Amino acid sequence: MAAISALTDLAALNNASAKVASFHVRLLYPQMIHYEYTERTTKKKKQGQYFSCRLVSKSPHSVEATLRGSTADLKAAELKYKHGANFLLKKISFDAKSSPCYIASNLKLCVDLKNTCVEACDDDTSIPASIGPRHGIKELLEISSRMAFDLVACCCQVGEPRDVDLKNGGTAQVCDVVFTDGSTKDTKDLSLTVGCWNPKLASEFRRCEGRIVSIMLLACIYTFFNFWSLHRSVGSKTVHFEGTEHGK
Repeated sequence: MAAISALTDLAALNNASAKVASFHVRLLYPQMIHYEYTERTTKKKKQGQYFSCRLVSKSPHSVEATLRGSTADLKAAELKYKHGANFLLKKISFDAKSSPCYIASNLKLCVDLKNTCVEACDDDTSIPASIGPRHGIKELLEISSRMAFDLVACCCQVGEPRDVDLKNGGTAQVCDVVFTDGSTKDTKDLSLTVGCWNPKLASEFRRCEGRIVSIMLLACIYTFFNFWSLHRSVGSKTVHFEGTEHGK
C-alpha cells in the first residue's frame, strides 16, 4: 500500500497539477462500456469496448476515468479497479478520446488509467462512497446541447413504445420516460422527458417506474424544449443505475 502524505484534492486537478501532484481518490461505479463504430477504411460496423469508472476525493468533485486497450488489459482492469477501492494517482494522463459532452462529472476531464501511475492505498473514510447529482431538472431544462449528466429523480411515467421512422428506412421503437424531482418554475411543477431508444434501458426504467432512481452518466441529445433523446448507442454506452428506492 502506498503511503498517504501531502496529497492534493481533485478540486485542484488540471493539466499542470496532473504532472506534479498526487491525488488520493476513491473509485466508484466501474463498468465495461460496449459500443459500435464504423471503421474508416472499410466502412464496416465493428464492436468496441473500454473500462470506465468515476473517481472522487474529499471535496464534492469527481472526475471520470477510462482504460482502453487489449482484452487482457480490460480484464486486468476489472480485477484491479473495484467499486469503493482507494488509489493514489501520480503523473496523471488524460484520455483525449473522451468528448466533454459525454463527461458527466463536474470536472470536464477524463483520467487515462493505462498511462497514469496508479497505486492501491489505505482507505480514507472521509472520502465519500457515492456521488450526488450535479444538475436538477430545472437546470437541465435550460440546456440546449448534447451532454451527459447525473440525475436523481422520480421515474414517474414510462410510456408505451411508439414507432419512429428512421432516415435510412425501417422503424424503431421509442419509449418516452418522464422524470420529476420537485423542481418548480412560476409555481408550476417541472418535468424532464427523455425519449429512450434502447429497449433494454426502457425495460429498466419501466421496472423502476414510481421510484426514485439515481442514474450516473445519462447521456442525451437535446431535440426540442423539455425533451431529450436517449438513442441506442448513447444509452447502452453510458447509463449506469446506482440504485433505487421507493419514492414516498
